[in-house]
Amino acid sequence: MNSPKLHKKARSRTQKTSIQGLPMEKRTEVLGTKVESRVRELVESEAERENQTVSDWIRDVIIKKLSRGTKR
Repeated sequence: MNSPKLHKKARSRTQKTSIQGLPMEKRTEVLGTKVESRVRELVESEAERENQTVSDWIRDVIIKKLSRGTKR
């Protein structure tokens, strides 16, 4: 059984919006990249500092960068 705290967090994630301001779709695609060990350490550190998974942190960085590009 899910605790109320976990359920609340899951609900808040569904309320995030995509680049165009539409509700996010189910995540079905995987992107991969190779980085230097120092970059990995920095990403892991930043994700932990922001209380996010590495995957969520990288996704947020990508969306922020793409959003800036669409506002020209």
